[in-house]
Amino acid sequence: MLQLSLSYIMYIEMRKYKTAGTLLILFIIVVIPGCTKEAERDFPRVNTIKPGNINKSGAILRGEIQNFRSVEIEDYGFLIGEGSMDENDDLIVFSLGSELGNEVFEGALTSGLEPGKTYYYLAYGISDGIISVGSDISFISQGSAPPVLIGYTPLAGQVADTLSIRCSNLIGLEDKYSVFFNQAVAQIIYFSDSLIRVIVPLSLELNQSTISLTAYGNEVTFTTPFTLLTPAIESFSPLEVNPGEEITIIGTDFHSTSNLNKVFIGNTPAMVSASTKNALSVVAPYTPDSLNTITVTVSGQTFTTSDKIKVKIPNGTYFEPSTGTFGDEIHIHGKNLLNFPLERVLLGGRVAEMISSSETEIIIRVPNDLSECQAEVKLVYTGITYTLDYLFFVDAPIITGFSPTEVSIGGNLIIFGGNFSPLPGNNKVIIGNTEITPLSASADQLVINIDSRVVVGSYIIGVKTCGEFTYSSETVKIKPIPWIRVADFPGGEAYKNSYFTIGEYGYVGIGTRLNHNYINGFWRYDLSNNTWTSIADFPGHTRIMAAGFSIGQDGFVGGGFDFDGPTAKPLYDYYKYLSVSNSWQKISDFPFTIPGIYAPFYEVVDQNSYVNTSSAGFYSFSDNPPLWTNQSVGYPGITSGSSSFVIGEMIYVIDYSNSVWRYDTSNGIWSEKAKFPGDARYSGIGFAIGSNGYYGLGKNGTTAYNDLWQYYPGSDTWVLTTSFPGSP
Repeated sequence: MLQLSLSYIMYIEMRKYKTAGTLLILFIIVVIPGCTKEAERDFPRVNTIKPGNINKSGAILRGEIQNFRSVEIEDYGFLIGEGSMDENDDLIVFSLGSELGNEVFEGALTSGLEPGKTYYYLAYGISDGIISVGSDISFISQGSAPPVLIGYTPLAGQVADTLSIRCSNLIGLEDKYSVFFNQAVAQIIYFSDSLIRVIVPLSLELNQSTISLTAYGNEVTFTTPFTLLTPAIESFSPLEVNPGEEITIIGTDFHSTSNLNKVFIGNTPAMVSASTKNALSVVAPYTPDSLNTITVTVSGQTFTTSDKIKVKIPNGTYFEPSTGTFGDEIHIHGKNLLNFPLERVLLGGRVAEMISSSETEIIIRVPNDLSECQAEVKLVYTGITYTLDYLFFVDAPIITGFSPTEVSIGGNLIIFGGNFSPLPGNNKVIIGNTEITPLSASADQLVINIDSRVVVGSYIIGVKTCGEFTYSSETVKIKPIPWIRVADFPGGEAYKNSYFTIGEYGYVGIGTRLNHNYINGFWRYDLSNNTWTSIADFPGHTRIMAAGFSIGQDGFVGGGFDFDGPTAKPLYDYYKYLSVSNSWQKISDFPFTIPGIYAPFYEVVDQNSYVNTSSAGFYSFSDNPPLWTNQSVGYPGITSGSSSFVIGEMIYVIDYSNSVWRYDTSNGIWSEKAKFPGDARYSGIGFAIGSNGYYGLGKNGTTAYNDLWQYYPGSDTWVLTTSFPGSP
């Protein structure tokens, strides 16, 4: 027998244990520490005896109180736990009461045991407030019998209700028990040897649920399912309501917790402000429809009225005028127009300026950015949008005239009329096959620029505004870009010279005169004031037919031929002109050995210069760092007498045979284009303006040309344009 130590007695004193009968709380009046001899006052002498009959229904626990006849026994039984007694926090108190007829006692523990687990137990006896215990003994459980279900109440209810389950054989710890409604776990709020109270889970939605109880590896199930109550609406008031006003709903089986009632007016959720089992107070929402049913859902169970409540929604009946143009006023008529918070009015998806508003009329202005010729009118309230039944039609644009009647490419054309959009991008002007966005726009005037995409010719003018088209009754004549004489070159007559451009400046220099008097001078032409200015002389040897190009703010000149001796001598040196300091700087020579590098054509694309040589070699040059690269595929045409121009990333080359080749700098591929339709020639000039190329002049034997042709890359066509007015 073991008498409890002071600490162990205090430990038992402070704990509450689940018992086979009632909740046992031990109050120690006299505390006797452990000792080796008996105290003057007698106490129960308790021994724990090995258990018997261990099976799937439980175990028989045994103990003895040797002096049960000489002490008054207040309670006796067993303490059971899953670990040794000095380490266990959760103990089952199996009380056998106070009536002890024999020295040896036993109790059948039929609940609270899990199969395969090791349990420790010890016998105890209490006399005069003193608890005495025997030594603990362990055994391996084979399980225990399940609780016996008696019944539950109520049989029907709602989520969050309290449900009471009556059972017998509820021995064990509360946390070993679980209650389920189908698969949903219910919260246990009370536990005793015969009663469990739980909260019906909020997740339930099925009308009926099976209730089951699990404990210590056992599961038992009630045969009678729990039924969720379906709410019913008997009446509601008022029958007609403004949004935001209160609706009272009378009925049965509502939930007393407001947020567990879901109410819809039509398809719009409504806030429940107060609730009882028989009444709901609901705030009328903003609904898209006037007449609506009322639906109440509680615990997944739904009831919908057959009668409908009328919500006073905005009702836009009509608007006038039904047609108009940008900036016009539209009057929207109706009732309850401000019954909801009005955020904006949309016309064809565009926000319209709201001039004024009242319950019966809203005045808006047709937005300038309207892009639909047939536009819906929408009233946008907080969370709700109402679309009127009719469409607003935008008046088609009108052309009354234009000026001038003849305009050159690059010039401006003014179109007069009406119903134009004040936003330039909402108007499109069509000249031939070219669609042009105006530079500026007002209700009665459009200004466009005749860009280089337009082909020379006479055309009817088309205007498209908001998808509506109109056309002029007269034609406009599109003329080629005119030639304008500029200031004469100050270097005198010079031939076979070199040139490049930097920004708005053109640079021309070196070459020879008719008497073979070579020049090394260079001049800069300023387009803004039509003047020539002498710049630093070219520092290299005199030469003709040198290649010139620019990259960024710098010019490059080199190659060509020296004709000082009896035969032409090819040159390979190159020089860089720094426009910022007006100085020349020698750079690395052309690194490839070829018969000569006078350049039939040379162009710059994306900071790289492409130079073709007299020997059909094709090279690129980049300046940072200076680097010459031999392109893998050379020019496939005839190099002699060729000229070129650049459009975007494409280099176009026209050779003496009138063949036209395009080089794509992005992938290094040459492709043949439409042949030049003029006479074959050499020493022609090529340049580009905008998206079109130009080629002309030159000579063939003793014949000199002054014609100029325009190339349209989109259609791969050539058109004869204004001839050069000077001497060919």
